[in-house]
Amino acid sequence: MKRELHEDSSLNLGIFRTQAIRPGNVLPLRMIPIGTTIHAISLLPLGPAKLVRAAGTFGQLVTFSSLRKNVDLGESEDLTRHTHAQVRLSSGEVRLVPIDCCATIGAVSNKDHQHIRLGKAGRSRWLGRRPKVRGVAMNPCDHPHGGGRGKSKSNKAPRSIYGFPLKFQRTRRPGTRGGNRMVVRARPRRNGKRTG
Repeated sequence: MKRELHEDSSLNLGIFRTQAIRPGNVLPLRMIPIGTTIHAISLLPLGPAKLVRAAGTFGQLVTFSSLRKNVDLGESEDLTRHTHAQVRLSSGEVRLVPIDCCATIGAVSNKDHQHIRLGKAGRSRWLGRRPKVRGVAMNPCDHPHGGGRGKSKSNKAPRSIYGFPLKFQRTRRPGTRGGNRMVVRARPRRNGKRTG
């Protein structure tokens, strides 16, 4: 009797997947088939969507895995023993996400958003963007780039207005010791420092 119930439940799960995998549906990662395009991924089971939310972006569910290395699944792929899903993000980074977290099927709309040309400064003001003043045009009391004679950069590394390094600085640690262990493969770098 138990075997029949188990077979019925697996059949029902298969029927559910074929009916529920449609763009716009929100499902836990454990119920989404491998290779599906997803977006609006949460990082906590009851948390809001944090990943893949920009216009035209999408991620892909790569595989299911266990964060604990002592679990040996062998040849039988038992989903109850998996704890995390590997998701490939738009940047190329592969990241671990708990399988109880939710994601939306499909890609975010408006993929041509990056090709929009505003055409004039006024249209930028309509969007709430105010004019920007360059740091080198300011005084030393207002910005680290300020001061000097003429258009002087004074051989300084680019800094923010608060004095923090601005360009070419690492913003996250790699997945090594002391780094983010949820990152399986880091995003590829364009400047040749690291290629993924």
